Amino acid sequence: MSSRIVIVLLVFELFMGEAVAFNGKGFIQTKCQVRNAESLIICSNFTLTIGDIYEIQTVDFNISSHQSIEFKNCNVGIVNENFFSKFPEALSMSFENCKILLSSSILPVTPRLSKLINLSFHKSTIKDHLETNALKSLPELKTLYLNTIQLREKILDRYFLMNLSKLEQLSCYQCGFDRIQRGALDDLTNLTHFSYYNTNISYVHRNMFKRNKNLKTVEFYGNKLKRIPYNFFPKSVKTLMIEKNPIALLKEFQFKKLHFLETLFLDNNDIGNVHKRAFDGLKNLRTLSLSENNIKVLSKRHFKALVRLDSLRLRGNPLGTFTDKDWYKDLRVNNVNVSEE
Repeated sequence: MSSRIVIVLLVFELFMGEAVAFNGKGFIQTKCQVRNAESLIICSNFTLTIGDIYEIQTVDFNISSHQSIEFKNCNVGIVNENFFSKFPEALSMSFENCKILLSSSILPVTPRLSKLINLSFHKSTIKDHLETNALKSLPELKTLYLNTIQLREKILDRYFLMNLSKLEQLSCYQCGFDRIQRGALDDLTNLTHFSYYNTNISYVHRNMFKRNKNLKTVEFYGNKLKRIPYNFFPKSVKTLMIEKNPIALLKEFQFKKLHFLETLFLDNNDIGNVHKRAFDGLKNLRTLSLSENNIKVLSKRHFKALVRLDSLRLRGNPLGTFTDKDWYKDLRVNNVNVSEE
């Protein structure tokens, strides 16, 4: 075992000459001194509650000093602003295969603000009360991952993300949110990366990113979006990935105001009709991928405005049915990948 990592199991572990044990429900009052470890992993079906947090701190096991904490296969109990305040020095915290209740504190306490920068929920079940702003004591949080989790609530609303003004990365992968409420991202003024993977979301409000002026990367993959609203993405976006959605049409001036966009992936959708001026305004676009769609007609005019285009990917489209199959040879593009099947 590394001298910088402590792993707590349901058996006795020796570390720095002392012993520690868990009984499946809480901390056994066995003296344990951990002075040099930077990471703590609590795992193996350990049940943790708010009361157990206080109990851990009553012994010489200095859990509050750890910078990286992982909960694995745990029934964590209530996770709220009071919970996070018990780890004032933690910079990273993750929950994997856990059962969690996200809730605001019942007691009128003023918690110590956490230094937590990274927070991840992976393959966990969350019985949540998102309207109670359970993460409000995390003003330094920069990355939040909600990956493969089961939620009771199906709407991502503003109260859940309120006060996270320093958040830079938000990732939702199979997170159960079927709807993003209008204004949900308004407080995330420093957001640079937004990912939304494999959910049932079918509609997004046109002002969803209205206040996210620093957004650089947006990913919508494996959702049920049927259309892209006009002026939906902020002008700051440089990378845009909208893949595996039932989008059938790219309208005129679809991306007109995205003057800084450099990479656009529209693969594995159901795009069959592309307006000749759909890409007008993308003067800095370098990579465009339209692979695995149902596009039959394209011409040089579609790409006239893409003066800096360097890579064009069109494989997996039935091109050539109604168009000269050699049309793309006139494009001033270094890398063109075309397949008729």
